[in-house]
Amino acid sequence: MIAALVLAVMAWSGATSSIVVAHDGRIEAFDRTGQKKLWSSAGVANASSIVVSGDEQSAAVLDGFGDRVAIVSLADGAVEMHEMPGTPIGAAFLGHDLWVIVRDHSSVLHIAGRKQIPVALDPAFIVAVDAYLYVYSRADGVLQEIDPQKLEVRRMIGVGTAGSDLEVRGPNAYICRPSDEEIVVVDLPHMTKKVVKAGKAPIDLAFVPFGAKLELDPGTAIIADPARQQLIEARDPGSGKTINVPSPCDRVIINGAGVFAQDSNSGALYRIDGRRATKCSWESKGLVCAEH
Repeated sequence: MIAALVLAVMAWSGATSSIVVAHDGRIEAFDRTGQKKLWSSAGVANASSIVVSGDEQSAAVLDGFGDRVAIVSLADGAVEMHEMPGTPIGAAFLGHDLWVIVRDHSSVLHIAGRKQIPVALDPAFIVAVDAYLYVYSRADGVLQEIDPQKLEVRRMIGVGTAGSDLEVRGPNAYICRPSDEEIVVVDLPHMTKKVVKAGKAPIDLAFVPFGAKLELDPGTAIIADPARQQLIEARDPGSGKTINVPSPCDRVIINGAGVFAQDSNSGALYRIDGRRATKCSWESKGLVCAEH
């Protein structure tokens, strides 16, 4: 039994209709209920984050402690292990190519070609959109648009320091800045920005994806606000309906399996159903949720 989820990360593959969980040196796939294990493979020792490719056939699991990245086939669990030249802190698939932030080098590394692109100080988050990569760096407080073909920064905009999350939906990028109680919204085609107030400490943001078949409408935003021990449900990121959670959750995960909130400090994981939060844990038999 896994006692805590501090070093566990989860993602969803619509292509295989499976939940992918990385923990304790293993990468495992379960059906959408979390009850049936589909496969289990050796992974990284300390899973710090996970990202799924656009075609949802592959996933990359990062080990920020061991400086390794595991790329896994979601169909059968086949794993490729890659040693990193520094700390991998974020990753994104652009097509079938994986790009990884190497924080120590202030760069983005193309795994297959081992090519690095210099970026601003303290890069933390990366998203792939169309033909470009977008990287947010916390210390310099900038969002940079990268051309991976030319291996260079194409455009950039100042969005403020100490951001805690970067998400992109449609033409906009969203940077959470909990210290200033705001979310910075960047119009990517024009590289202009506006600021939206959201709760007391908006630390993480997720959108309901198209095709998820949840009760929430696609595009609905859920914001984690640990300062108020709440989630904020909004049509546009900002103010909206609040959902109380039993602990100060700082991560939101939304996929075809449902809406989940996680408290990284304690490892507590909750499934969100309407305004109800049910505590869950990963055990040998799969995902177990019980009324809190």
